[in-house]
Amino acid sequence: MAGVAPRFPTLEDGLQHLLAVAQSRRVGTHPRQAAGACAAIGREEKTPTAAILDSQSVKTTEVGGAERGYDASKKVTGRKRQLVVDTLGLVLAVAVHAASVQDHQGARRVVAKLKEKSKRLKVILADSAYGRNKLPEWICTMCG
Repeated sequence: MAGVAPRFPTLEDGLQHLLAVAQSRRVGTHPRQAAGACAAIGREEKTPTAAILDSQSVKTTEVGGAERGYDASKKVTGRKRQLVVDTLGLVLAVAVHAASVQDHQGARRVVAKLKEKSKRLKVILADSAYGRNKLPEWICTMCG
């Protein structure tokens, strides 16, 4: 069983203790900052070999914005974000378009952006909506 958390007389004392623990464990160090440090000392910067592709439909107002559409599967009028993240959840590429654009069509836009950034990418995980209209084959030919 883990030790009992210490009791502090004031909130400030508790915060000082948390700050000291965070600094000693390097909590809050961003993984991309660590990659930049590798490049600074002459080591190759690491890029992910696996990514996750998914979309999110977002409601928008009647006013403003050129691209709006209706996502029938989620019953939302607005825009859709196609995101590719690495296994840490860090965003690698994003594309925003009308919600009426199907996932397999929007994925082509975001994968085209991703190709320029991630040379070591070997696997893209996605749900079955992305398996339509020969998207997996297109990605293989696009990315090699």
